[in-house]
Amino acid sequence: MPLVGSSSASAEAFVSSSFWSAGFLGLFGFALQTTSPLVTRQILNFITASYNYSHGLSDVVPPGVGRGIGLAFALWAMQQSYSLLIAQFLNRSLITG
Repeated sequence: MPLVGSSSASAEAFVSSSFWSAGFLGLFGFALQTTSPLVTRQILNFITASYNYSHGLSDVVPPGVGRGIGLAFALWAMQQSYSLLIAQFLNRSLITG
């Protein structure tokens, strides 16, 4: 026989906005963590293409330096956002219980 207050307490936890916001923050944070190696690969491809062109190993002209700087700033922003989103995810999920 279930306790009278147990079902309403669990329903209140799942309906609360902090539970759902923690889930979405965690989802976006883990998505950023998952995609950061893809950006790192693009940075390495850019560096390799620039090196090969500058040493005469390839005739293909690499993209401008702005692309490399943009990728570096994008990776930095992704890592900073990931850190903040996961911290908020953990905070809200631990508060919710």
